[in-house]
Amino acid sequence: MAGRLKDKVVIVTGAGRGIGEATARAMAAEGAAIVVAEKDALSGKSVAASLVEAGARALFVETDVADIASCKAMAEQALATFGRIDVLVANAGINVFHEPLETTEEEWRRCFAVDLDGVWYSARAVLPAMRAQTQGSIVAIASCHSFAIIPSTFPYPVAKHGLLGLVRSLGVQYAAEGVRVNAIAPGYIETQIAVDYWNTFPDPQAERQRTYDLHPPRRIGRPEEVAMTAVFLGSDEAPFINAACIVITNEVSHRRPVAGNVFKQKGLPPAGIDIEEETMKRMIRTWLAVAATAAVALTVHGAGAQDKMKFGYINKMGDHPWFVREVKGAKDKAAELGVDLLVQDVQFDANLAVTTFDTYVGDGVKGIAVVVPDRSLGPVVADKAKAAKIGLIAVDDDIAFADGTPVAYVGMNALNIGKQVGGEIARIVKAEGWDKDLSKVRVGSIEDQKADTCMRRNKGAEEALVAAIPEIKSRIVSIPYDNTMVNSIDVVSTTLTANPDTEKWIFYSCNDDGVLGGVRATENAGMKPENVIGIGIDGSRSCEAFGSGKPRGFRGTMWLDSAKHGAAAIQALYDQATGKEMQKDYFQDATLISGENFAKFKDTLGCKS
Repeated sequence: MAGRLKDKVVIVTGAGRGIGEATARAMAAEGAAIVVAEKDALSGKSVAASLVEAGARALFVETDVADIASCKAMAEQALATFGRIDVLVANAGINVFHEPLETTEEEWRRCFAVDLDGVWYSARAVLPAMRAQTQGSIVAIASCHSFAIIPSTFPYPVAKHGLLGLVRSLGVQYAAEGVRVNAIAPGYIETQIAVDYWNTFPDPQAERQRTYDLHPPRRIGRPEEVAMTAVFLGSDEAPFINAACIVITNEVSHRRPVAGNVFKQKGLPPAGIDIEEETMKRMIRTWLAVAATAAVALTVHGAGAQDKMKFGYINKMGDHPWFVREVKGAKDKAAELGVDLLVQDVQFDANLAVTTFDTYVGDGVKGIAVVVPDRSLGPVVADKAKAAKIGLIAVDDDIAFADGTPVAYVGMNALNIGKQVGGEIARIVKAEGWDKDLSKVRVGSIEDQKADTCMRRNKGAEEALVAAIPEIKSRIVSIPYDNTMVNSIDVVSTTLTANPDTEKWIFYSCNDDGVLGGVRATENAGMKPENVIGIGIDGSRSCEAFGSGKPRGFRGTMWLDSAKHGAAAIQALYDQATGKEMQKDYFQDATLISGENFAKFKDTLGCKS
């Protein structure tokens, strides 16, 4: 039935992950042009880029649904690019759970700003175009909380009940003009948030199965199943369905949990929590205890669990190969040492990072390893750890206390690894004779200028390269980017256009994504791989770069086994908790991986055949 949305233009809010991402992909597969409306630029751009790579038409628009001007701009960009708007999937949402009298004014406003106002602002922005076309479908992602009232989840169900009123009001009002407005109410859905929760247990698979067993089919819902329903409602197959709500819970999510005072005591969220998130910003303290029922949550730890040493690990970009391996290394080391490890991916959400940190402290951890989403958080979390008298170690990005004292650090010596990159580039340049005539050569320093560690890596690369080939300094151009491959492709493409006489390009950056993005830009421009030299850092894109065996301008990468970073962090925390003094730095060595020696590392890197 492919082509059910052929020639339709669909806007999906909160499309960077979870249900939103699944819906964007499902609708693109049915022939729709997709507007990825997402507040988090990193995830939004990534989804849009992958849709384009798969052959779909897609546009990323940075959108804050709580801002009416942002929603208006979203609709305007969709119309300017595609000429019409046929479907809106209003998916972006957040969870705010409290007892009513403990809910602050700010929390009340924040919940309604996204979960109710955000849907109205999005709908209001697209309705004029839909009415002019006399055709359109709006699908709002509601929740099982739109029907069930569960103690200590206030004010979330209030907003979700209001959402159904909004859907029915708009559906009735504009039915005669060809616009349909419906809702989908999911229950417990298996998104990355659920996986992150299961991973906080010593046996994640066992906890996953316990959750499954609460549901009649012995599993929970999948984002793709919500997406299938959204496709149906957005297509021409549902012309007479309007002002309605389709519930996707398999009944279990409507069961009333144990009394509300249990939630107050344990800080647990309710049964059937829905995960229709934009990025699940600023979750409250119950974030790490997403349980299907209070009964499950209260029995997850066996007898004696209170006596087991426990550490916390806060990371970002949890789906990136680097951090996937880093967290695995931390978990493996924790298992080896016989300690519990709580893990939370906060993406780039500073507020969620602080909330998670406080939650870990409240849960009695002996120490926390943190990959800060923003280095300005360093003094905040460092001083919190000091006040709580627990261990703290920074991973990948160094941080300091408010007085400037460095926090113990696991990672690379940024300047030195940059020098390794510059030295390897200089070796290749000389071996291939580029240094004989640099007039047609340029060096692209692809820089995340907001990240101090990144800039130190680039500085080291430049110093080593210029030391080896002094005259190359005048050929270096700075290319700022936002630390994503998609943006690297964009900014390097612009740089190539601005330098049409350059025949050979050299790239270095703070990671593989920056360099591989630059190389891809040259490939898109038709440059031959022998005219490009790029050396990355971290090795996370080795499988992609060298797996095909074909020549590429991506000549190598200084591989840092991120699993060693995670393991070293947990070992350091354990040593401190058992009476040993923590070192100032735990630097990890880098290894050059290239097309020539890739086979040696293929299995270790987890490359697929």
